[in-house]
Amino acid sequence: MLEPEINRTEVHLGASLTLRFLRGTRRPAAVSQTLADLPPLPVFDGSQLPGATCCAGRSSCTKVLVMPLRPSECMIVDMTGRWWKPNGVKAVVGGLNALTGRPAEPERGWEDGEYLVVGDTGGFSGQRMPDGSMRPLALRPDESSVEIVLAVAEPKPGLFPDRPPRTRGPVTVDRHTWGAITLLGVRLVHPRMFRSLTGLEPPPEAGRNLHSGPMPGRDGLLDDSAAMLLVGDRPHCGRRNGRSKCRSAPGLSQPDLR
Repeated sequence: MLEPEINRTEVHLGASLTLRFLRGTRRPAAVSQTLADLPPLPVFDGSQLPGATCCAGRSSCTKVLVMPLRPSECMIVDMTGRWWKPNGVKAVVGGLNALTGRPAEPERGWEDGEYLVVGDTGGFSGQRMPDGSMRPLALRPDESSVEIVLAVAEPKPGLFPDRPPRTRGPVTVDRHTWGAITLLGVRLVHPRMFRSLTGLEPPPEAGRNLHSGPMPGRDGLLDDSAAMLLVGDRPHCGRRNGRSKCRSAPGLSQPDLR
């Protein structure tokens, strides 16, 4: 199990992953920007706060992060990892797998299509619903809070080198690749609740021109049809050089992530 190290804007899971939680607007304006332009949400460790449940009460959860979000805003999870030793990452929102829209348990069901393989980078900017539609990671219509459980799987010992090799080659993963799983709870709350829980002031409201164009690795706008970012180019650099995207699949040989 990985022990999260939390600073003001990032969460580090050992040497495996760095997580940033970015803030966007659900109804973008006219000027296109990239993930580099999105401000990070403040990361507050709410593990000891009354009323801030951790991963729906699971004892295996390591931390619960409380983040303020306004009804007009949404959250994007941006992940940076290791190309030579990837991680599997599953997101469960309201009991549903963010990639499939089906009921899910964070620690079970690591089958093809149920998680992202994160080498260099990856992320989530929305969730699939049971009817196939896409929704952003945002507060519920009644402005009540939402809990997202991020399950991070480490590869079993000995499958990948601990240090980067001199050359980059393909990385092969399947459901048998993964060993220990770390659960991290993310609770999105209205600024009023954030103030009540933490005694801190939430950040100012996001500007209307915060994000309006297709994000790298995405075909649509960041609105109610928001889709998950695919693994591939570093999402916050804005480059798209034709590299193939990586997804989890039994026996799939992952492309070179250079």
